[in-house]
Amino acid sequence: MLKQMALTLVVVNGIFLSLACITLGLRVWIRSSRGALGTDDWLLLVGLLLFVVTVAMSTMSAHHGLGVHNYGASATEMQDGVMYFALWQLFYVTSTVPVKASICISLLRITTKKLFRRILWALIVLSCISTFMACVVVWSTCRPMAATWDKSIKGAKCSSLEMIIALSYLVSGVNVVTDWTCAVMPAFILWDIQMRTKLKISVCFILGMGAAASTATLIRLKAIPSYRNANDYLYGIAEIAIWSTVEIGLGIIAGSVATLKPLFNKVFGSSTDPNSYADGHTPRPYPGSYRLRDVSKSGSKSGIETIVTGRGENDRSDISDEDTASQRRILGRTMIGPGGKQNGGGIIVTRDISVQEGSSAEFKSTNKARRVADMT
Repeated sequence: MLKQMALTLVVVNGIFLSLACITLGLRVWIRSSRGALGTDDWLLLVGLLLFVVTVAMSTMSAHHGLGVHNYGASATEMQDGVMYFALWQLFYVTSTVPVKASICISLLRITTKKLFRRILWALIVLSCISTFMACVVVWSTCRPMAATWDKSIKGAKCSSLEMIIALSYLVSGVNVVTDWTCAVMPAFILWDIQMRTKLKISVCFILGMGAAASTATLIRLKAIPSYRNANDYLYGIAEIAIWSTVEIGLGIIAGSVATLKPLFNKVFGSSTDPNSYADGHTPRPYPGSYRLRDVSKSGSKSGIETIVTGRGENDRSDISDEDTASQRRILGRTMIGPGGKQNGGGIIVTRDISVQEGSSAEFKSTNKARRVADMT
């Protein structure tokens, strides 16, 4: 029967895994129904699969002594618990990469500034490098790796635990930097977008929820020295597994909640247009906009652009069932063409065209606001 911190670990595993599965399932459903599944969605799915294995390893370790005081226990008695925890370490550090990369790619979709894009790509590369180093250290701490938990293997060699401790601090530091950068950057990305202030704040809050994961990482730092506690090893390191589960779970949940706005609008209703300008008078452009640059007499392009938007024949969102029924009746009639020649029935398609003059920066801001609305 589970007791002490082993019970806490299993309960935390169940709660955060369930929430991660539910929120990510809703994200995939919403995105697929809108035909908007992208690389960030697939990366988060990979992260969830690795998170499932991570939870399974820590749960199995809890059933074999992780989180339970074991003063005086022999290496043989702790063998299974240490084995599952060693495997947990591999899957934990691996699962952080797709989760962080998914959040960064989501932000890449709404920013066009080279500086921000370089920072986000640098975070992805940094996460990959730290994870690779972590896997190498875990694999090579003992040679063969089985000697990590089976001390009876003859000729085995193990490195100092200080390598594992240093590695833990490195991975934690990278995670904190990644989480806080992804939390702060939406404010800078949305700074020049023509959206209402309240909407900007809400979007920044949603996109920055991943920073909550770094809180769990910071709390976990105080438990890292427990690796040195040989007398009660499995009890001390249980806290590391608990806060690591919270960290990954919050990352997946935060990355998923950021895309659930259409579901909230459907359930609770929404009377606002997320694509409106700050003055609330500019509607969302129709698909298929055209930019016409003003050309002076000398042939040089000026800084003014004319944006022409309109509905094409493929945009039928404004046509009701009654309209289509009347059109079918019109199609059945005979029409008299030029020269008195009879032609088959047909309808005349008209297009509504709106012309708007604005600067290039304003046009880019509008497009960015549309990408933010599509993502959230």
